[in-house]
Amino acid sequence: MRSLSLGVLIAVALATVLVFALSSLSRERARQRHDFAAAREVTARGLASDLEDRLRDVQENASVIATLVRESRQAVGSARAENTQTLLASFRAMATVVPHYRTLALFGPDHALRLSAADPAEAKQTAAALVRDSHDAVGAARAAALLGPVESTPGRSFYLYRFPVDADTVVIAIETTRFLRSALRAVPDSRIVVTDPGGTQWIGCDGNAACAPRSLVSRTQAEKGWSAASGSAWLDGDGARSFGLAGPDAAAGWAMLASPELGTWRVLLVTSGERIQPREQALGRHLVLTGVGLAAAIGLVGVLILRQHRISAALAERLRSAERVRSLEQQLIRTEKLATTGVLAAGIAHEVGTPLGIIRARAEILMDEIRQAGAKRALEAIVEQIDRISSTIGEVLDFSRAQPVEMRAISATRAIESTIELLDHRFRQQDLEVSVDVAPALPMLAGDANQLQQVLINVMLNACDACPQGGSIKVSLRPDEDITRVHWEIRDSGAGIPEQDLLAVFDPFFTTKKSGEGTGLGLSVAASIVRNHGGEISLASVVERGTTVTILWPISEDRRAEG
Repeated sequence: MRSLSLGVLIAVALATVLVFALSSLSRERARQRHDFAAAREVTARGLASDLEDRLRDVQENASVIATLVRESRQAVGSARAENTQTLLASFRAMATVVPHYRTLALFGPDHALRLSAADPAEAKQTAAALVRDSHDAVGAARAAALLGPVESTPGRSFYLYRFPVDADTVVIAIETTRFLRSALRAVPDSRIVVTDPGGTQWIGCDGNAACAPRSLVSRTQAEKGWSAASGSAWLDGDGARSFGLAGPDAAAGWAMLASPELGTWRVLLVTSGERIQPREQALGRHLVLTGVGLAAAIGLVGVLILRQHRISAALAERLRSAERVRSLEQQLIRTEKLATTGVLAAGIAHEVGTPLGIIRARAEILMDEIRQAGAKRALEAIVEQIDRISSTIGEVLDFSRAQPVEMRAISATRAIESTIELLDHRFRQQDLEVSVDVAPALPMLAGDANQLQQVLINVMLNACDACPQGGSIKVSLRPDEDITRVHWEIRDSGAGIPEQDLLAVFDPFFTTKKSGEGTGLGLSVAASIVRNHGGEISLASVVERGTTVTILWPISEDRRAEG
């Protein structure tokens, strides 16, 4: 049974390790995926910061141009013409140095073109178209704004950055692809999507591929919370494929930036989930190996424990067997000793009985002849002690030989009542309270009435000897559950019997009384009588709380109730 319990514990431990390993794998995989997505957000913030730097460069260039325009306006005479040439040279230099500036145009209060410059490498037709679109962008508005994108030339998109300088207006034509590529850096296995203030989404601007507007994220933007300033999320396989990425899923991170003049931009970075798969596989292998190692260790320890348990159980069984053998040997020696003692006691009783009979007869003769009261009382005491010795000898002889049992239907109630009457003087001497509780309709008992009374006398005398002055004895009689025997219970309030003596109370000549106060045969004779009638007798005791003797006595076959 213990081996089975240990096996169950080992199985539970192995299952716990497996569940723990799977749970740890799931938690660690979730943590890695969260960290991977969070890293996309960090990278997206870096890209947004680079784009913000480019937008800030545009605003700083606009500040320089505004200063030059004001200086040109404030000059007079020949200085004004010279300043105008300086302004034109500055426009041309800026268009040449900044790769994504294609044209710069200055318009007067009446929207008339004052001067313009274009990148020398730009086609004249494209430059002329950009100047016309710049003129259209001036309109009636005076606030700075980034307009577009517009296709001044088929296949090419441009932003028009318009800003006022006092009564004049400057418009810078910025080529979209060159501007975005100057701000974005490539990220392996990733796609970068830039959403400009007009809501146009640009993809492919981080590499050599075509930088073109595409509508990719409008459907899932609200679902993923991409309207927030920054964040991260995971896309399913369809979402990953919509960005041209392989793999079962993809991680997305985004960040936004806002400028009062250049509008709100959002940078979205989408990276294939395949990049994290080697780490997940390595993690899985590590946890599997760890789980297998733990399971193997637990299994090995369990096997060793089971083996040690079997060895311990075998040794314990051997020890118990050895103890049983020693106990049986001691019981055999004790039985042989008791048998020898019984034979000797029976022989001594027989030899002593005859002289005692003669002594008693002579004492009675002397009692009839002597008339002195003192001498007569002495002879009566001699006869009384001889009768006591004869009674003890009778008990020894009865114990040493089998007694025939004459089975008759007897009344348990009358048996206990007559026993209490016989011992009434003893109860009164010790001021004992004796109570009898008899169940109604108690069946008749089967047995010898005299021997039943002898059992009750021996048991109740022992109870009297154990009880202190003013103690109590309680007797209860009731049928047992299957109504085949009557259950006797005789309980006293005496000193009780120590636990080490309980196993020997029914042995012949064993007594806890003082020397000369008992022979140790009362309970032995009572137990012998009960067993000869097919009954059972047992004893339970608690020191300082009393003793309870239980007798199960068979009922008569006709099972009549007492009348």
